[in-house]
Amino acid sequence: MNILFTHEIPYLRNPVWEWHQLAELLSIRGHNVYAVDYGSTRYQEMDIARVYPDARVRLIRPPSWGMGRVMHSLIHYFVVYTILKSRKIDAVILYSAPTNGWQTTIAAKRLGIPVIFRCIDILHELVKNRQ
Repeated sequence: MNILFTHEIPYLRNPVWEWHQLAELLSIRGHNVYAVDYGSTRYQEMDIARVYPDARVRLIRPPSWGMGRVMHSLIHYFVVYTILKSRKIDAVILYSAPTNGWQTTIAAKRLGIPVIFRCIDILHELVKNRQ
């Protein structure tokens, strides 16, 4: 199975979290695992194993050219759509939402690919509610 992980944080710069472990465990079980992240200054592709030495996650880092999250969120649809088609992705695991969530969901829906959303924050608590 070809599985794509999308997240809005850099895969390499942060501490190891659940999404690193899950992606790598799936690769060890024989799946082709891809991850697209945010924060690179140029296009990069590399095989990564941060947690388990036998794992292989293909990290795809589209350039953001210092444009910030707003511009990145606009081009992210095309990046994800291209990956979904060219890598023949069977399922997407989406972490977080603001920078790439709606883009990933729309691209996957157009291609008939299921999306599994993992909410890792209490989003409704992050924004103050005016009453």
